[in-house]
Amino acid sequence: MTTAKKIRLGSLIFILALVATIIFQNREKVTTQILFASIEMPQAFLLFLTFILGALAGFVLAYFRISKRLKTVQKSIEKH
Repeated sequence: MTTAKKIRLGSLIFILALVATIIFQNREKVTTQILFASIEMPQAFLLFLTFILGALAGFVLAYFRISKRLKTVQKSIEKH
C-alpha cells in the first residue's frame, strides 16, 4: 500500500470516528421551529442537515462563480 493510500485510509477512519462520536454525543431530541411548524428530531440529524444545506449553498455559489469566470474567458477568446 502506498503512502498516499495509507494517509487517505487513516483520514477516512479518523473522520468516521469523529462523526460517530458526534452522533453518539448528540442523540437527544431537540425541537426546531421552522416558520409555523415545530419539528422534533435528534440533534445529530439537525447538525447533519445544517452541514448538508451549507455544503449545497457553497457548491451553488462556486458553480455561479465558475460559470461567470468561464463566460468572461470565452468572451476574451472570441475577441482574439
